[in-house]
Amino acid sequence: MTGVVAVVALSAGAAWAVLPDDAEDPAAATAADCSATEVATMGEAAELAVACGHDVAAIESYDPWSSLQATPDGFVRQVENAGAVRTDLSGAWEPVDPSIVKDPQTGELKIASPVYDVSLDADSPEKLISMSTDAGSVSMGLPLDLGESVVEGASVSWPVLNASGEAIDGALVRVDVQPDATGVTPVVEVANRDAYDEVAKSAGPGGLAFRVTTTSGLTVAPSGSADAGFEVRDGVGEKVFEGGRALQWDSSGATEPGAAEEPEPVPPAAGTVPDSGASLVDGAEAAPGLERSAGDTEANLELTTLSDRSLTLSPMRR
Repeated sequence: MTGVVAVVALSAGAAWAVLPDDAEDPAAATAADCSATEVATMGEAAELAVACGHDVAAIESYDPWSSLQATPDGFVRQVENAGAVRTDLSGAWEPVDPSIVKDPQTGELKIASPVYDVSLDADSPEKLISMSTDAGSVSMGLPLDLGESVVEGASVSWPVLNASGEAIDGALVRVDVQPDATGVTPVVEVANRDAYDEVAKSAGPGGLAFRVTTTSGLTVAPSGSADAGFEVRDGVGEKVFEGGRALQWDSSGATEPGAAEEPEPVPPAAGTVPDSGASLVDGAEAAPGLERSAGDTEANLELTTLSDRSLTLSPMRR
């Protein structure tokens, strides 16, 4: 969605530019490149918009979600988007693209045009997903061995392997890139209880858990927000990343994640954060067990399974 949220007049006291006296001169319009819809600065955008009679965006105002556009009548329009529409991760602004692509030489998986630097590495399951900014990086992984990847658009999946290196029937790990390429959602899918038991066995004595790891200088802690399970903050306390509450549900039933129907209350698993808000949906409980940790240490999102039907675990939404 795109909407106009603010209009500011350009005048002698405006922050960006004052229109020149000859801005409406036909000669100025003739000299201008009226095919351009964006220019470097707001001053240039203001001149071109008046000379050519159409809106012109100022590149210096860009961020992934918003921009400023000069209008022909001497005003500035601020455009806000519900999701990210552009990224400058490559060094120049370009449209976002959530598609997952594979390097033909190395086989490395990456997002075509993301807002943040994201890597996917099934050869290191404990760091299956890593996301980086200037403040540092955070990784999320599983204690599972994964098979050959299958890429479908903005989604990639891997079969879960047992101790013998064979694919477990009905078990896979999937990572979906958000439509605006700002984050990812990892999901463990199991078709039935037998498949889940095999996955839990392959996970080892530590159990099935999404593990969050940060670089030095970043701290992981439970979030105070009702919509998020954990936060990653830098050394001065600024939030750098945020992950959603761990969810699990029976995907064979009619109840969708987040629905109002609640089963009988079940106490959270040992080691969980009691006030973090377990999600009770259709007979299954998600008990996010996130411990406080400093940089270079780890914290688990523990999930317990109380349903004999198929279920899905979805722990992280950027």
